[in-house]
Amino acid sequence: MSKQKLLELLADLTCPMDPFVFAGFGSKYQEEYFAQELDVFDIEERYIETFLNSFDLDETVSDLFSIFITKPTDFYENLATRRAEDWDHSVNLMISKAAEKKPPMVSALIVRSIRQNPHLQKKFVEMIGYLDVKISYPITLDLESFWKDLDREQIEILDFIRSEFPNSSKP
Repeated sequence: MSKQKLLELLADLTCPMDPFVFAGFGSKYQEEYFAQELDVFDIEERYIETFLNSFDLDETVSDLFSIFITKPTDFYENLATRRAEDWDHSVNLMISKAAEKKPPMVSALIVRSIRQNPHLQKKFVEMIGYLDVKISYPITLDLESFWKDLDREQIEILDFIRSEFPNSSKP
């Protein structure tokens, strides 16, 4: 799999619905999304699942983390920055779906990446919020001394994860 194909899928998931899509020039995903015959979240998840099943998962996850850590500003007119919220959602959702397939590998990569990129801890907390709590809870325990200077939203994410395991020690 090339990183380019991954970027193209992220662009499809992130791009706004504009007159080109309305005129029938959008991607297959955009046309399905625009038609809204199905729940748009189901469409998004189906495309992500199909993509993850079509390529080497280890390589895809590695590329996803590379993209997560350093947004590709030179791709598609800086789409990752212009549509940052949508871009981050798509990357986080793809990582969470990959984590369902290979929890130990993705968890280890998350922990290592957080330790190597402490300046991105708030962004990582938001990504952890996308994960199944059975995957995210051990990560929060492993990094309990790491979390510093979080804002209210990130604290709420970690508190929710901890609340799912009330008899365990609090990070």
